[in-house]
Amino acid sequence: MKRTTGKGMGVLLALLMLVSLLPAVALAAPETDEPKVEITTDKGSETVVGNAKIQSAIQLAAYKSPAEKVKVNVLSGDLDIWGIPCGVTITNSGTGHVVINGKIGVTIPTGKTVTLQHVKGWTYSDPPTCEREGVQDLYKCTVCHNYFEDEAMTIKVDNFYQWTHDPAHKLPKLPHTPETISEPSTCTMPGVKDYYRCTYCGKVFSDEACTQEIADLDVWKAEHRLPSLPHTPDEEGWHSNEYGHYHKCAVCGQLFDEQDHDFEIVVDQKPTTTEEGSGHQHCTICGYDGETVVLPVHTHDVVLVPGKEATTTETGLKPYYFCEDCGGNFEDEACTKEITGDLDAWRVIPVKEAPATPQTGDQSGIALYAGLLIVAALGVGVVYRRKRESV
Repeated sequence: MKRTTGKGMGVLLALLMLVSLLPAVALAAPETDEPKVEITTDKGSETVVGNAKIQSAIQLAAYKSPAEKVKVNVLSGDLDIWGIPCGVTITNSGTGHVVINGKIGVTIPTGKTVTLQHVKGWTYSDPPTCEREGVQDLYKCTVCHNYFEDEAMTIKVDNFYQWTHDPAHKLPKLPHTPETISEPSTCTMPGVKDYYRCTYCGKVFSDEACTQEIADLDVWKAEHRLPSLPHTPDEEGWHSNEYGHYHKCAVCGQLFDEQDHDFEIVVDQKPTTTEEGSGHQHCTICGYDGETVVLPVHTHDVVLVPGKEATTTETGLKPYYFCEDCGGNFEDEACTKEITGDLDAWRVIPVKEAPATPQTGDQSGIALYAGLLIVAALGVGVVYRRKRESV
């Protein structure tokens, strides 16, 4: 074994002496500046040192006694603590920096006393709807986390569950907020009677007051169909082609009212009794012009239009023959003398002249008649005589 030299022994002894002096050095070190407070309640008082211990002691005191009866006097040091209940009164009698409950709390200057106030944070809101009742709002303190009935946080709620389920704090259900749902009829599909949908709950009702809920909307629609609207013809009116005519809907473009043409023959050149004529088909409904047609040579088919004899007081009318096919008027049944002028003027027969009437007191007339009677009598006698002589 190697022996220890004298020099080594000296170093070892010096180290031993230094270790023996360490407790004395520690005791000679300066004291730390920990905060010191005095806590007073209705149950007594105590002095506490250190942030963590002071925080726990104040919270325990406020638990055992009402927070309003807890008084804290900061004697010295810097105090920075959290979770101190509202209602606790704190006085800064020292010279240190005192901060209670951080940014949401207060900073207390030297020589000042502050009673911690509630700090409004979250609002508990459970408003009523059209489906259920609501509950009055509650206000929660961000410091002590208690609920209060009023926004000023003066009325504390001891039991949140009981309070929110108490009928006295319930708010009645709201009425439904209807919006009208319209599915009007068109010319292509039937419509449905108006119904109403609540904008909040989505339920549908048949009345605007939302008292008659529709259980099955599809079934209800089928039972409340509205007839389709008629088509609306466009501005062109009748459309046509060689097969017929029809209307076109101005709304949907569908064709409707399809019909065959109702043709009549329009005479373009009248036939005569020696030459054919020509014409074309013309629809009396839509005006469509169809095929050209040949009109055969005309044979008159006449009827007699009787006349009337003239009298001494009224004019008469000449008879004539009328062709029903061509509309011609003729003097004779053979249709060789056509009446081309004014038919009414041609037919007139003038009034007959009345016979002359003898004037009263005129003797010449009587003498004339007497002479004629004598001559007639003589003639008869002569004839009778000759006949006897011949016998």
